[in-house]
Amino acid sequence: FWQLLIRLVREEGVGVLVSTPYMDEAIRCTYVGMMVGGRLVLEGPPHRLLEDYRGEVLELHGSPLPSWRRAAGALPGVEDAQLIGNRLHLRVASGRRKAVERGLRQAGRQQGLNLTELDVVAPILDDVFISALAAHVQADGLHQRNGGNNG
Repeated sequence: FWQLLIRLVREEGVGVLVSTPYMDEAIRCTYVGMMVGGRLVLEGPPHRLLEDYRGEVLELHGSPLPSWRRAAGALPGVEDAQLIGNRLHLRVASGRRKAVERGLRQAGRQQGLNLTELDVVAPILDDVFISALAAHVQADGLHQRNGGNNG
C-alpha cells in the first residue's frame, strides 16, 4: 500500500491525503497535521516536528519493567513512561535528563531493580504527538477551570 502511494506521489505528481493514528505511518508523509479533539494542534514536515521537539528521551533496559515504569513515573521530570517491547521509553522534560538518570539509578538500587542499559535516544513522532496532546489537555483543563470559552 505504502509503496503504491509513494510511487503515485513521486512519479505521477499526485497529492495524497492520509488519515492515520499510527505515527510510524505518518513519518512517511511529507507534511503532518496532528489533531486533538477535532482541532489541529501541530503541523509541519515530520523532520521539522522532530527537530522542534524540546524534551529528551531515554530508553531503559532492565527488569522487571513494570516496576521500572512505576519508579520512573514517580520521578520529577518524567513526563511519560511507556513499555515498548523489551524496553521502557521515557519522555523527559527539557533540562531534566541528568536528574532523571540519577533518580532512576537511585530508585533501582533502593528497590533492587536490575538496570541493564540506560541510553539517550532520538525522539520519535509518537513523542511529539503525546507532548502536543498533553499540552492541549493541560491548556484545555486550565481554559475550562477559568470560565469556559473566550474565543
